[in-house]
Amino acid sequence: MDYNNNFNQNKLSESGYTYVQGLGFVPFGPAYQERTSLITCANAAGLAVLLYLFLRVAVPAYVVRFFMLFMPQIRYFNSHLMAPEWITQIIDGLSFLLCNFVAYGLYLLFIRIPVRVALPLKRPQAAMTVPAVFIALAVSVLGSAATAALSGVMSLAGLIPIMPDISVSVTPVGLIAALVNICILPAIVEEFVFRGVLMQSLRRFGDGFALAVSAIVFSLLHLNFMQAPIALLMGMVIGYFVIRTGTLWTGIIIHFVNNLLALAQQIVLPMLTQRQAEIVNLTMVLLYLILGLISTILLARSSDDLFRLKTVPSSFTVRQRTKMFFSCPAMIIAIVLIASFSLQSIQRLPR
Repeated sequence: MDYNNNFNQNKLSESGYTYVQGLGFVPFGPAYQERTSLITCANAAGLAVLLYLFLRVAVPAYVVRFFMLFMPQIRYFNSHLMAPEWITQIIDGLSFLLCNFVAYGLYLLFIRIPVRVALPLKRPQAAMTVPAVFIALAVSVLGSAATAALSGVMSLAGLIPIMPDISVSVTPVGLIAALVNICILPAIVEEFVFRGVLMQSLRRFGDGFALAVSAIVFSLLHLNFMQAPIALLMGMVIGYFVIRTGTLWTGIIIHFVNNLLALAQQIVLPMLTQRQAEIVNLTMVLLYLILGLISTILLARSSDDLFRLKTVPSSFTVRQRTKMFFSCPAMIIAIVLIASFSLQSIQRLPR
């Protein structure tokens, strides 16, 4: 008889009820339900990150093999792909698309969020989008300053940070490839993933929480310690304006303009003398900061609650929810793996 009672209690617990002395079986409280739902999302997000990292390593080789079926002249030499520039760029772009589509497409299916909710694509308003672009550019300056400060601290510790080498060919093919792989694809795909699928799926736990988590994951997946500060700040500001405007187009436009201007500097500055490059760079920095400040003032005057995010009833603070999210098993494994990849961007000074 006791066994049957225990069995029935367990079955009721699994169905959403728990036993309380003197009250009998009652539904689980909202705190338990929120925690369970949050942990489920966190583990799903962690598994999506792990799948993305695996595909990032595995997919390019399969894409190359696919092209070899039609272009036998493509070869590997000392682990280096010997192929025309345009083929290499197509391989990079396709690999980037496949890794994100598979990993976060499965996440989208698992959490069962409607596509129209995960990817809000209503028409953006110029009155908010244009100032948002200038504010984001100003934030990118602050992110660059944070990166420079981090680099200085690391050098004091005898460490050499390595930024990813973005070499751009000035040939027509090279410029088109750079425009697609550096500006267009990241602006669309990364906004769909981080400000779309991930952030929108977490907004039920609060906009502040969703914004913070999506920005942190966005910065971590750059897999480079030196890119993390600027990626974190840009993730926060882009995510904020996506929430404010209710459309991913705002994030796509900000992301595209930021990457396009960075690409333009990458192409133009090497053509100038050192003195000219310093003047152009300083002028751009001051222009970004001034336009960002003016835009912030104008938006603040036009809206009383400009920097206020919608909150939801919760049993936990944003800090507690964020801690719960990143302490789930799948997320812990993902963070450890990300850290191991990121360590490759740091070298120790010889003694």
